[in-house]
Amino acid sequence: MQVSVVSGLPGCGKTSLILDEIASAPGRYLFAMPRTDLIDERVRDLEGRTSTAGSGLVVVPIHSDQKARGPVKRRIRDAAGVYSDDAHVVVLITHEALTTTDLSGYYGWHVRIDETPDAVASDLLRIPVAAQWFKALYDLRQVPGTKWARVEPRDTAPAVSQFMKDDFAEELLGFHKRAISPTGVVVDVTEWDQAFDTTRPVRWWSAWSPRDLQDFATVKIAASGYYTSLCHLATEAWYPGEVTYETHEIETTRTRPPQVRVHYYTRGHRGSTSFWKDGQGKECLTKVGRHLATVRGLGFWSGNKLVRERFELALPGLSVSPKLAGTNSLRHLTSCALIFSNKAQDSDAPILEVFGLDKSHIEHAREVEDVQQFVMRGRIRCPDYAGQYDVYVYDDWQAEAVRDFLVANAITDVELTPLTEVGIMDEVRPKAGRKAVELDVQTKAQRDHEKRVRDAARKREARACQRENKKRAGTYRGAGRPSKQPPNEGAVFS
Repeated sequence: MQVSVVSGLPGCGKTSLILDEIASAPGRYLFAMPRTDLIDERVRDLEGRTSTAGSGLVVVPIHSDQKARGPVKRRIRDAAGVYSDDAHVVVLITHEALTTTDLSGYYGWHVRIDETPDAVASDLLRIPVAAQWFKALYDLRQVPGTKWARVEPRDTAPAVSQFMKDDFAEELLGFHKRAISPTGVVVDVTEWDQAFDTTRPVRWWSAWSPRDLQDFATVKIAASGYYTSLCHLATEAWYPGEVTYETHEIETTRTRPPQVRVHYYTRGHRGSTSFWKDGQGKECLTKVGRHLATVRGLGFWSGNKLVRERFELALPGLSVSPKLAGTNSLRHLTSCALIFSNKAQDSDAPILEVFGLDKSHIEHAREVEDVQQFVMRGRIRCPDYAGQYDVYVYDDWQAEAVRDFLVANAITDVELTPLTEVGIMDEVRPKAGRKAVELDVQTKAQRDHEKRVRDAARKREARACQRENKKRAGTYRGAGRPSKQPPNEGAVFS
């Protein structure tokens, strides 16, 4: 099958191209985007275009934030039948709905996707007790020639709503959602009895691919970084040669370059949520927050959940999601801050093995792409903006990634600004592993002396006990050489 990729910088008009096509060319379209707030934004865009063109387009948004009866997936499936005879209609849904819903009813429609879906998931399950429960709910069908097996939910498997009401099962909701979706889940056991082994976790992964859209008449994705995304990398690894691409690159012409400064707080370490949680990392994050609270005119900011919770009441500017792909509502702002980490985790081990990737692929597809998208949501995305634009990131590695992106795409030169006054510029994270207990010299000498005294006392007590036992047995011999005279008659030797 063939997929059209509309590529270009954020703000180059990729989404506008899709919107213009849907509004002006009669047909039945399924249009997917990253978040529910974007659906409402795209509805307004389409209605404006339709009123101008007079094309009679029927616009049908479906998402979870609406006050409508029935589950989202069922409403999406029903819409395919309701509007099957319409000459010009578009159904708008989220990426999550696109990748987890049975879309067989949309056979022959045109699918349009705004930004690359977050299509790959994986994790580790330690279930030596729950394995019996998995055995009751899911069958396993081995993938020929591999150690992997596809998870097939039985008819008795509960609905998603039941998982959400169960205090113990709620943690497995993500697994179950994937398992009951058309994409499905793959695990590295071929029978659930193997999951009783407490020495190893069960590894699972799930990957949606554009290949799953082969029943649509045409498939088009508008995305800046599609070819470095996990979606593309996984597709090429798992279905080599089954998807071909036609790329349409949109050029962006800037009238004047903006003046961009990228500020960073450290060059001594990389940030992560586990490091920021407590101890040394918590103190580093606190210092960053205190500095950002003093930045005048900060436009918008974000970070991991931990960062947002700690900074929420202190920072000026708009608090937004770290994932802003597709957003146009911030283009009037001239500064931003993103204290963010999204690197490879232990749970990514199945992805690395199955798709032949390494941690740098994951870090680029997640952290680097998110940082670039975030930075480009402000005024810098306007081709005619030539004023000052300030960016705040955590470390020099992220700062250099932003600089390289802006320079490579001929947006502007970048000034990197180290914030040494914050006090964490050369802070080094402790190495992984058990931390050695360090004692000062005096304390160590005292403890060694006390140990020698205890050892000597223990040995004296043991020798005294041996002497008493020998005296009672009549075998004790005093110090010195033994006498050469024969023993007295009647002496007893043992």
